[in-house]
Amino acid sequence: MAEQDGIKKALLAAIAHSTEPLVLSDPRQPDSPLIAINAAFEKISGYPRDEILGRNCRFLQGPDTDPVTRARIGQCVRAEEGCIEWIVNYHKSGKAFWNLLFIAPVFDAEGRMKYYLGNQLDITRGFPDWLGEVTFGRAHMSAEVQAQFIDALQGMLLTADVSGDAPARALETMIITARRIAELSTQLEPGAAPAGSPPLPIGFRPADPAQSAPAGPAAL
Repeated sequence: MAEQDGIKKALLAAIAHSTEPLVLSDPRQPDSPLIAINAAFEKISGYPRDEILGRNCRFLQGPDTDPVTRARIGQCVRAEEGCIEWIVNYHKSGKAFWNLLFIAPVFDAEGRMKYYLGNQLDITRGFPDWLGEVTFGRAHMSAEVQAQFIDALQGMLLTADVSGDAPARALETMIITARRIAELSTQLEPGAAPAGSPPLPIGFRPADPAQSAPAGPAAL
């Protein structure tokens, strides 16, 4: 019990002190409600804390949110796995934005899933105008990278000093590294970029026409 309390305290400390938009959900409760968020998440979503806690995070979805992507995320959660996805979400104002969503399960010492940690990144402003008109490959995190992240997360939660911002800094480093790997693995479909287009933003690279294009949601 003390170990479980320590994991939760470290998670809450990391979320509270982090500048990354972070949420924590409890999949053991009906509809997996959010039980912790931070100021960065309030900013990216436009919703105040009292309108978020206790709700499932699907409230960020809307008419242009791809159902295939939603289904993949649901499958990931049911399998107690981590995943990273591009998804269209909505600010409280109704404005849509591209979200690079990263979620990871948190387990106790006996291997039982206790929580899901979620991180969001608004990447809309990083897209060239034409990128919203094309189809691009799924964000991807290999099983090996996913396992390394979850192992590192568990190690940090079991050893963190929750009195300061050390958990937040450690968690941010892990998230940024994992997100960067996922961005670099994402591929545009062959021929997607119009002729004369500007260089792709960092984190994108054209797919190899010699290989089959990765399956993924169409741009919305």
